[in-house]
Amino acid sequence: MVTAEAGTKIAGYTYQLQRALHRMFSSVHGNILIGVETGDDVVELRMSDDGTIDAVFEQDKHTIKESGQPYQDGSKNLWHTIHIWLDSAVKAREQYSEIRYYLVTNKSVPVQAMARRLSDATTPEEVEACIAEIREKAAVVGENDKSEIAAVSGFDDASLRFVIERIELVDSSGTVDGVRIKDATIRLFHLTDDLVDKGEEIYRGLLGQLVDCCQSAWISREPAWLRKPPFAERLRSEMNAYRVDRYLERSLASIAWREYHKGDAKDLLFIAQLQHLRLSDEYCTRALSHYWSFYSERIRLLNAGIVLQRAWSARDGALHQRWRAIRDEYLEFEGDIDEGDGMAIAKKIARDTLSGDHRAPLDGRETSEPYFTLGHYHDLANRRADDVFVYWDDAFAPAKDDSDGEAS
Repeated sequence: MVTAEAGTKIAGYTYQLQRALHRMFSSVHGNILIGVETGDDVVELRMSDDGTIDAVFEQDKHTIKESGQPYQDGSKNLWHTIHIWLDSAVKAREQYSEIRYYLVTNKSVPVQAMARRLSDATTPEEVEACIAEIREKAAVVGENDKSEIAAVSGFDDASLRFVIERIELVDSSGTVDGVRIKDATIRLFHLTDDLVDKGEEIYRGLLGQLVDCCQSAWISREPAWLRKPPFAERLRSEMNAYRVDRYLERSLASIAWREYHKGDAKDLLFIAQLQHLRLSDEYCTRALSHYWSFYSERIRLLNAGIVLQRAWSARDGALHQRWRAIRDEYLEFEGDIDEGDGMAIAKKIARDTLSGDHRAPLDGRETSEPYFTLGHYHDLANRRADDVFVYWDDAFAPAKDDSDGEAS
């Protein structure tokens, strides 16, 4: 049974991992390493072309309490953290050209709090005022005080000045603008409009990858240092995968094609063409579902900007050329046709053109649903005024002046 205390600790560890992912994608530096439980809760190392390295040490404190905040003036959270930074400052200054220290929490820290004043101290006067206040507070603490402010006060002014000048407080969800850490990180993915609703799933995938990388390092008794490129590549792969899913046509059963069908089917030219061939009502009903389902998908892909109009025009042309080749095979290469054979030939042209085995590609991508090609052909058979119009029997052939001389 998970106790409330255990749940609080787990929430804190999770927050730390969330912060690591947020720092990774919020960094504007090209060559970085993100450490989890290395030199601090989260560490960012920024490598410059000249070989120098800047470091950011981040201490994360998460709480689920309704009131208060983790960096109280007399709290161990605050002074133990600063003690650690002071204790490691000499070694850090030998390793890194510039250093920053971050106090991060999901709660709002009031203006009058010491943590806030330490963060806001930018002028020499403000820094000296903070040092004086630390020494005053340390002078009145008792022997049982566990906040470690006395230990902090034991450092010389130069050491205190160095650390205080570099402290930055980030409160209210741990992001600069107060947005929840998860939402703020998702925004850093810069998802296009068609992928916004997949942000949560993409975030979970990246956070899961971060957890796996850390766990693998810790099991091997190695520090968890993470590079950004594998995560950036994962983000690209996730985005591309969702785009492919959106690009591909949906299954016929999932499309409410009847919502698009208004009026009498007999008013549709392609239905008239099929009925002219004396095809069954059942076949015509299936053709109607293919036509409207294709129409629905084309509108969806066009409106989402996933497939541009030029790709649809190219597919129009490719399907029309295939129909023309099939028609020529029967009419140009099989000799003279008896007057009574016209209907039989028209049926063969329609049969071969509307073969369910042919799945026409779209914009260079393969398609998988038969209706997506059949419905497109029915669409072309409905567009008598266009150059890509297809027909099965010569009774529907456009006048020569309307078809640029292509009518037989």
